[in-house]
Amino acid sequence: MSSYSHSFIRVESDSGEKFARLIDDEYDIFVSFSSWDARCVSITEEATKVSFYRSVIVDWEFGDPKGLQAKHCKAICRWAEARSSSTILIKEKSINLDAVREAVLSSVADVYIEKKGPIKVLLDMSSCPRYFAMVLPAAFINYQTSAQIDCIYSEAEYTKTGIGIAFTEGTWRPIAIPTLEGSHKSDAIKHVVLSMGFEGDKALRTLQREDPDKLTALIPDPGNTPDYTTRCLDLNRETLRQFPNATLLKAPAGDAALSFSCLAGFVEKFQNTNNFLLIACGTKPHALACALTAVCLPCATAIYILPEKHSVVETEHIGKRWRYRIIDVSR
Repeated sequence: MSSYSHSFIRVESDSGEKFARLIDDEYDIFVSFSSWDARCVSITEEATKVSFYRSVIVDWEFGDPKGLQAKHCKAICRWAEARSSSTILIKEKSINLDAVREAVLSSVADVYIEKKGPIKVLLDMSSCPRYFAMVLPAAFINYQTSAQIDCIYSEAEYTKTGIGIAFTEGTWRPIAIPTLEGSHKSDAIKHVVLSMGFEGDKALRTLQREDPDKLTALIPDPGNTPDYTTRCLDLNRETLRQFPNATLLKAPAGDAALSFSCLAGFVEKFQNTNNFLLIACGTKPHALACALTAVCLPCATAIYILPEKHSVVETEHIGKRWRYRIIDVSR
């Protein structure tokens, strides 16, 4: 178990083989995203005693050839309905980020009002787009609706052979995460922190458009699998060649608390002279660390890369589950 505190936020990371040991028995609201990725149903197979006041399930208007998403959505809904006083199903296109964000936050606000105070949230971010692993915890904190947010995450190995994996199709469009736009100085150094992942060519094009004064690469080390870090560096080799003076930060691929410690500590050192863009292209725990850093340090803006389309990439569980407990210590 690891933990890190900054400003009014404390993050605790804990891991195990099953979610049942990592989560509490009761939450006010549960938020889940259905997907073809089998990790979205891990909690339904492992946690039998948990209960919720309300559950919110997001189901994308996107089909996969094997019909896995539809199957998984039914399983999540059936499991959540058996454990919740009420369940809300949100069905949207995956590019309609604003609509989904507002629908989820509206449900959270309703529960906050009904419960007459800060609520406990369980967010399954195993198979959600990075955007929601960033925007939802940040919004829960910044809107002061939640005193405790438990984000759960299941590690996986991608089954596709070969070094490269295309998780997205088409061009990428960088967008700032709402409530994490930062407050930048006009005369400061433009400093990009890139959380590196497996789509190095698209990340490089994004960097070339941003044209930063400085680049820092957040590398997943150690990785989720023995070859994870090496694979990531290989896929981003051209970026490191074109930015030979880049600073390299290492943080565990799956530990959000240690990643938050690494990133926030680094950004804080240069907050008076640098404007930071934190671009999340790597693991979801690293994306969460980017969001929490931007919550605590106004010199930083958290950036999500919106693709034209997501690709179907099959995964296999590798047996490790995580819980990231985010606590607002000011409440």
